[in-house]
Amino acid sequence: MTVRLRLAPLLLTLLAATVLSGGARSAGAQQPQPSFEVIRVAQLNALLKKGAPAQIIDVRSRPEYLERHIKGAISISLDTLEIRAGEVSRQGLVVVYCACPHHLASLAYGKLQGMGYRNVKVLDEGLPGWVQAGLPTEGSQAKGPFVPHGDETYRAVGVEPPARTTQ
Repeated sequence: MTVRLRLAPLLLTLLAATVLSGGARSAGAQQPQPSFEVIRVAQLNALLKKGAPAQIIDVRSRPEYLERHIKGAISISLDTLEIRAGEVSRQGLVVVYCACPHHLASLAYGKLQGMGYRNVKVLDEGLPGWVQAGLPTEGSQAKGPFVPHGDETYRAVGVEPPARTTQ
């Protein structure tokens, strides 16, 4: 009985510490991390300059790709990704991008992960970041400022556009 009484304060202290530390963690919890891996424009550019094997895939609609895309990128729109998955390399890095910068690309990332691809990253700043960095693009509107399309881009590939907040 004396042993139990001696352990009671210790157990209460441990229980209190556990509850308090759990409460502190949830109160100061960090924002959830995205469920996809990203690569920054500068990182991708550095890898390409070193000659690292990388396949860059534009997951926007074909008309948008034809207007402007990252030099050397291929076009596999989100709605054709499963059908054309055989064109996606399993060797080296695969980078998917869009104009939003994450919305469609993160969906493509999820689809590729679901098909067993483990070498995929989302271009963090998307095409706008690539253009802003002054890196090479191709297409009928490859010169000048980048002008993204509206919500019709998302709907063309069967995806609802992301929610936007107005201020």
